[in-house]
Amino acid sequence: MATTLTHRINLLCGDGLAAFRARLSTLAEPDVYAGGLESAVTTMPRHASVLTEGSSVDIVAFGTCGGYGPPRLTLSVTMVRGHHAWPRDVFWDEAHAWAEAIAEPPLTVAGLTGSQETADGMVFHYRLRVATGAAPVPRLSAVRPSGTAAVIRPSPGFGST
Repeated sequence: MATTLTHRINLLCGDGLAAFRARLSTLAEPDVYAGGLESAVTTMPRHASVLTEGSSVDIVAFGTCGGYGPPRLTLSVTMVRGHHAWPRDVFWDEAHAWAEAIAEPPLTVAGLTGSQETADGMVFHYRLRVATGAAPVPRLSAVRPSGTAAVIRPSPGFGST
């Protein structure tokens, strides 16, 4: 079922997924963490659930780099309940489909690292892996506010034709 959902998500949200994938791939670049930056984050705008009527999906990606080795990528998919209480397995199916839709090559889902129930839904955390020797993804600029986090935003003109 996850494959069918992944395909449906790609059909419905292809442009938004492509932009998010580009920002996520930027988080995998070691030079983003130059100058002591330890963590970076990017988000995807909230989407309506494709499987659970009245629910929505929030997606956040985190990159962390401890100064050695490649950056580690984590994807958090939050299934936000609408007015109905949906079974956990329904949320898991859709959350996994969103993770798979986002993790197109050169990214892959390396595994589910945890989940937790919240007051308004479920949060699922996935570890992502970047394939070695993969074709480069279009670069985005990193806007570095003060502190140890960065917000990744598209460069001017990115995606325009």
